[in-house]
Amino acid sequence: MANGLDDYDLVFGVDFGTINSGYYLLSLKNDTSRDKFDQSHLWKYKEEPSTMFYKKNSKKLFKYGELADCEFKNNLNSGYYANRVKMWLDRTIKNPALPPHLKPVEVIADYLKKMSVPMDRQLRLYNNIGDGFKWRYCMTVPNMWPEQSKSIMREAAILAGFVTEGNDIDKLLIIDEALAAALHSDRVSSELKLAHGSRFLICDAGGRNINISTFEKDNLSGISGLKEITIGDGGSCGSILLENLFEALLRKRMYIHSGYSERNKENTLWYFNYKLKYIFGGDMKKTSYYMKMINQEYIRGHPNIGEEEGISLDAIQTSVFDPVVNEVLGMIEKQLIQLRGKTLNAIFITGGFGQSPYLQKRMKETFKGRVKHFKVIEDGHEAVMKGAALFGFNPCKITQNIIRCTYGIRISLPSSTSDDSSDLKSEKEKIYVYIRKGESVNNDMWISRSHVWKNNSLPVILAIFNQKYPDDQTKEIIDEVLTIGIRFGSNRVEIKVNSGGRQFEYVNT
Repeated sequence: MANGLDDYDLVFGVDFGTINSGYYLLSLKNDTSRDKFDQSHLWKYKEEPSTMFYKKNSKKLFKYGELADCEFKNNLNSGYYANRVKMWLDRTIKNPALPPHLKPVEVIADYLKKMSVPMDRQLRLYNNIGDGFKWRYCMTVPNMWPEQSKSIMREAAILAGFVTEGNDIDKLLIIDEALAAALHSDRVSSELKLAHGSRFLICDAGGRNINISTFEKDNLSGISGLKEITIGDGGSCGSILLENLFEALLRKRMYIHSGYSERNKENTLWYFNYKLKYIFGGDMKKTSYYMKMINQEYIRGHPNIGEEEGISLDAIQTSVFDPVVNEVLGMIEKQLIQLRGKTLNAIFITGGFGQSPYLQKRMKETFKGRVKHFKVIEDGHEAVMKGAALFGFNPCKITQNIIRCTYGIRISLPSSTSDDSSDLKSEKEKIYVYIRKGESVNNDMWISRSHVWKNNSLPVILAIFNQKYPDDQTKEIIDEVLTIGIRFGSNRVEIKVNSGGRQFEYVNT
């Protein structure tokens, strides 16, 4: 794996978000003391809406971002509006609508192509570096995404022209959002003086996804490294769920009154989604004002609704905020249980939803006796893309990962092989577990095992994961052997096979 300053000049940290997206550019050579960025666009603040608009009867992207939002509002019937496309990659939820005849990977690729335009402009600013000028991309995905979803993100990046199939495999890295947020949080928290062995939890709370993991400072290798020490957790309980729950609360009340219009509902929702949601649990003066506006819109034009029937602050807390916040607190509690009484020095809070005063208040109330420091990262919605750039700077900063799936090998004969010996048949059915979910593995460490193999043909090696298998009975190796090694890097899994002195390598990207 390419690991540092001698390999690349620039790294783009990319955060394709559910609501907004952005990227961060970090210079690795010639200007390591500061970060360069084109000031003419919204990407650096992660404020470009993750929205697209397609004209009817066309698969070509017409508008994206803020322009797509405007087109949707002003010319709704002229085409198809695609938003929150990232949710298509979460297999546990109902997916939003996509334009006809388009797949999620195609829509994501269209958006990334638009993102690549200012990236290319940035690259031209560095054209004085010379012919050896190199750059890489580091994209992020939620903790709990399956390998299939990560593969779709990689395919979208290839379709968008970030890299090609034949590129250096390390030119495109894909890492967990919690890991990226942890790198940035650690970098900007020197005032906490977290020494070697200190532990901290990262709670990255975004628009749709919550990502939670726990890390330990590891300075033994001479760099300020991080060890992942718990099985990361995550869920689809971000701020979008608050909007859904408030709308459900509003609709429940609307149905009581005949003639209630969708327009009244949309105006009420606007004050919650764009105003109250962000300050709930904080500034009471602003909270009182926006509650007043919400209830004015709720009862506007409906004489049968009295002021006493308005939506109360307690109802919003109980029906909207508490179910979401309680789920987040439950995930943090599971992390603390995994620590088995070990000291947790800090909790870092990042992401857009992480800026919620109510979430922060409940978190401090719940865990104040078990955590030394709570820190809300400034501009926390940018933490993931900035941390992704740091990972591209030096992937070796992550010195240990916790495996989230069980990995193993199934050895099979090639389909053309006619040898029907009972020994080979029994080998064909065996599954050899190499590492189980929850076990730790050092960065780029190889795990090797030897197996009996009496056939001259090279076997078919199938890597399997995320299932429960009994331990195979290890026997003394006295015949010709097949040696298989698996290495778990932060970005990919590699397999090496040695059969009769012949070496073969396979990479899962």
